[in-house]
Amino acid sequence: MRLRMMLVMGGLLWGCCDCKDNACGGGPEVKRGGDQSAPDGSSRIPDGGLPDEGSSNPDGSKPPADVQQDPGAPGQDVSDAAGPDASGPDGLDGAGADVAGPDDGKPDASSVDGVGDLGGDSAGPDAVDVGPDVPDVQWMAATAPDWLNMRDGPGKSYAVVRAIPCGGQVLLDGAADGNWSPVIFDGVSGWVSSALLVELAAFDPKVCPGPPAYEGEIPGSLVTALDVKPYVEQDCKPATFDGWPFQALKCTYNGGLKVTVADPSPELVAQWIVDASQMIPALWAQKTKDPNQWKKGLKVFSSHVLYQSSRIFPLEGQVDEGTIYIFDKGVTAGCSTGCFCRINSLMRQQWCAYADDLLGIQKESECLALYSTTQWTDEWAEHCLDNHRAAWTMLQNQHFRAMAWWANEQIAWKFPDPENADGATVVSMLNGLFFE
Repeated sequence: MRLRMMLVMGGLLWGCCDCKDNACGGGPEVKRGGDQSAPDGSSRIPDGGLPDEGSSNPDGSKPPADVQQDPGAPGQDVSDAAGPDASGPDGLDGAGADVAGPDDGKPDASSVDGVGDLGGDSAGPDAVDVGPDVPDVQWMAATAPDWLNMRDGPGKSYAVVRAIPCGGQVLLDGAADGNWSPVIFDGVSGWVSSALLVELAAFDPKVCPGPPAYEGEIPGSLVTALDVKPYVEQDCKPATFDGWPFQALKCTYNGGLKVTVADPSPELVAQWIVDASQMIPALWAQKTKDPNQWKKGLKVFSSHVLYQSSRIFPLEGQVDEGTIYIFDKGVTAGCSTGCFCRINSLMRQQWCAYADDLLGIQKESECLALYSTTQWTDEWAEHCLDNHRAAWTMLQNQHFRAMAWWANEQIAWKFPDPENADGATVVSMLNGLFFE
């Protein structure tokens, strides 16, 4: 008889319509931190901030029809094609990592060195000594810089059932199958790449870029500001969508338009915003120095979300923004230079700079070549969906962090000593980035 101690621990829990080629420009040139001189015009999004994509206003009403686009046709689904898969280390799958080699269970020569047999016999501190047939209880930690995909089988062909943040603690749940290990995370069972696990006792938090996920209090005023019912949610019924393991809604509105959405709650979006504010040291310092200015800074980001998307994440279907656009996996189908990813309208240029500079998962040039800056790509749409799915059960959203990181790159020159930054000036500069 085999006895296993089951110790389940809770895991770690910022687009819109596109523009024509010459309406938005080619995207932002990211100004790197450390430059103490004032940025020139090339370091900002064209026209003084993120492009006005014609999305819903902060009061949740339907936006003006001042942006035109040829919607084109949706691209075909590409499973596990997004992110650094084409050029990242060990075949990283999507924006989140699955680096487990081939699905046939055979050892992969490209696996990360030093990852041994995770089903070893050495007894750990939590082992139950009841005889030689009892396996050890073994806690592991995820080391993927962004997130680690947990699938419902040992291979990339299996569906993603959960995403594990960097540093997330998992319990081994049996013997490995090739390069894949069965684990339990946050009460959910699945399979992850063995190469991206390390024994918890040997885990070094420094491998995780950026600050740990924020787990403190969320300002009620921020939740209230985000609590605006998305205008597409009129006549809605529960629905499913391929690649989305959680409940979705299929909504009919405005006289027969149909869209399937995965709209996050106000509370979840507020959590993502507060967590991402850590990426802007001059703003984060206001949390204790001048809490009112910190909350005003948070509302800059909540207003941006509402203006751009009204908290709508369109999995597929029609979105009425004065002009009716077809969306696929959170991106306007057939888009060109914009292709902003909902719900915070992150641009490909912003993500690729962040993925290179902070996460270190892919070179910026390779990332841009994969996702393009001039046309729709299936890979970017898959990445957009991957990120939304991963963030759904986490206390952080890498796209919100990327947006905040980008914002900090634009304003950091003004605050060489972030701890002593003037809160009103910080908020004013953030407003200038997004709304002027």
